[in-house]
Amino acid sequence: MKQETLRILVVDHDRDHALLMEKALRQELGTATSSCSSAREALKLITQHPPHAVVLDYDLPDTPGPQAVIALRARLDVPVIVVTDQGSEPAAVEALKVGAEDYLPKAGPYLRTLPVVVLRALNNHQRRRQDFAQLKHTAQALASSLELDAVIQAALDGVMVLLQPDAAWLLLPGPEGTLELVGSRGLSPDSIAAPGSGFQSRASAPVVLKREQRPGFLCAGARVQERFGPRHLELLSTIASHTVTAVQNAQLFASVSRAKAQWERTFDSIPDPILISDHEFRLIRINRAAARCLNLPLRQASGRICHRVLLHSDQPCPWHSAILRGVSVSSDRYLSHLQRWFCFSAFPFEDQEGHPLGVVHVLRDVTDERKLSDHLSQAEKLPTQPAHPENPLMPHESSDLAHHHLASQETTDE
Repeated sequence: MKQETLRILVVDHDRDHALLMEKALRQELGTATSSCSSAREALKLITQHPPHAVVLDYDLPDTPGPQAVIALRARLDVPVIVVTDQGSEPAAVEALKVGAEDYLPKAGPYLRTLPVVVLRALNNHQRRRQDFAQLKHTAQALASSLELDAVIQAALDGVMVLLQPDAAWLLLPGPEGTLELVGSRGLSPDSIAAPGSGFQSRASAPVVLKREQRPGFLCAGARVQERFGPRHLELLSTIASHTVTAVQNAQLFASVSRAKAQWERTFDSIPDPILISDHEFRLIRINRAAARCLNLPLRQASGRICHRVLLHSDQPCPWHSAILRGVSVSSDRYLSHLQRWFCFSAFPFEDQEGHPLGVVHVLRDVTDERKLSDHLSQAEKLPTQPAHPENPLMPHESSDLAHHHLASQETTDE
């Protein structure tokens, strides 16, 4: 921002002091200044003509200093520099706690110091806004990915941009509990084994993933002494806190992905066709056996109506009403388009509140069983042969079979 465009609002109940401060700011900074004598007037002026900074008397008669600072900061995001006759440390601490950017007592050559304080406040405020924008960008980058490598790189990028170090690195606890270097920026190959070596200044913030586990650390290093101050540590801690959440989410996603992959392998290895539908009987997923049985590609199954896929019919399954009542059903049915018999089993499932979520359909091919059953039924209907005259329980043997039986006996007797 150009100095000639700066607008400073001076709020002081003492008109003479206000004019003197306006004059000092115009002479040193070349600013356009205005003044008023109360917090109420100030709130109106900043709405009509927003200033770049406000110099506020902490002893206004209409509004206590803390309330005036809070009201101005709530209305407009600009630095507020407090001036007061008190000049006491408690007043300074109080002003800074409620949002003042800086503090200046009306004592000694304060008019010469005021432009310096205002310019410093403007620069600090502008830098803080830039920091906030970059922190927001870093937080979005950390939250936008569930891949651990991408999360690590986003955290390191944020450290490099916000702290401007020579190097940044992230240490996380490994499977054995020891800290492992999982990512870095600016580290030489020689320093990877001992990342903190070779730097005159180092800053670190803990990355606590589990309470029972030792913490990891997000670190920055510089080759000059006293490179990092309270602002840098605060920024590093903020990035580290976002990193904790992002790493935890990435690890959870990896765990869920492994469980999902294992479930899918198990689901697809089941030899019986299985179909899962939602509560409106639209298919959510089918296993490979179902895809082969129904001649339906896996990726084309989702969203199709269950009974249209299974029965080639627009009419719901015969057990449709039972499923809607939450009752599991099982029934044999012949599918003419497949020329096979199947035992259909349907198992509805619900959420924790008892609302229907969907149905698991399991098909078992019983064609061979049906054929065997039909064959046995036909065999039972055939007439039986007459019993043997000497043994009512033994049927007549043919002459060839009787001859073979006697020959076997003779051979055995010999």
